[in-house]
Amino acid sequence: MTTLSSSVAVVEAESRPIEDGVNAVLFAATAASVRIVELAAPLVAPILGMEEEEAAGFLALGTVGLFGPLISGTGAAGHAFQDLVDSDSFANFVDNSLDLVRLPIDGAVNGGFGPNLAPVIGDFIPAPLPISDVRAGGLINEVELEPVIDPDPTPHPALAGKFQGTIPTLRGLVTQVLAPEEMVAESGVSRANDVNNLSATTDEEKVAPKKYRPLLNVVKRTLGTNASNENASPAKHRLGIGKTPVRDLVKRVLGGGLNKDKDKDKDKKEVAKDEAAE
Repeated sequence: MTTLSSSVAVVEAESRPIEDGVNAVLFAATAASVRIVELAAPLVAPILGMEEEEAAGFLALGTVGLFGPLISGTGAAGHAFQDLVDSDSFANFVDNSLDLVRLPIDGAVNGGFGPNLAPVIGDFIPAPLPISDVRAGGLINEVELEPVIDPDPTPHPALAGKFQGTIPTLRGLVTQVLAPEEMVAESGVSRANDVNNLSATTDEEKVAPKKYRPLLNVVKRTLGTNASNENASPAKHRLGIGKTPVRDLVKRVLGGGLNKDKDKDKDKKEVAKDEAAE
């Protein structure tokens, strides 16, 4: 883990009024911003599917993470200006003058400067030890916390370091809001169940009983067949449903026609007899 710089030391040895004044203003502005953002916790909690306290922490950490470059960059400027005022030699003055440019850039990019924000977000950061000192992150850095000995009020182990920067915070916000882990897991299980159900349905359709094939049943009922007829030995010839329905149809048509012709001949003969008798 990266070694903490002097800007995140738990206790500042010397008095630094300029830097302390800048950090005091930054702390008040950050704390006020976090309190205002936390008012939206009751509205955000149902959307994210979490308790209001968790939503408040989510909003607080997100706010500090997003505005980390501004907080740390300004704090770094105060730190550099304090060093310039405290210069004890010309060479030191020249070097500290260059830090007026270098430190704000470093603070905005890598974080680690500004006020101690542990009273604002320390309780929301999941950690195995209490957090005694945490500075704002920059643009690209991840969370960096190291064990230290906090002397206040009595010496005890704690963690100190800097919070994550803007880009990691944005990545975390997108993941939490658009694709929470629980949702991704449930979606994965749902997709797996859908695939399994689809496979089972396909297998059922291959060996589906008759009740799943209504059209075929209707046709069979119309023809008057059933399972016993299908499995029986060669059936007796029955009109319309025998083994040769075409022949039955021909017989029915031709038979009807022949009978009609016979009736007509009989009627003609009877009429001829009646005329001969007269």
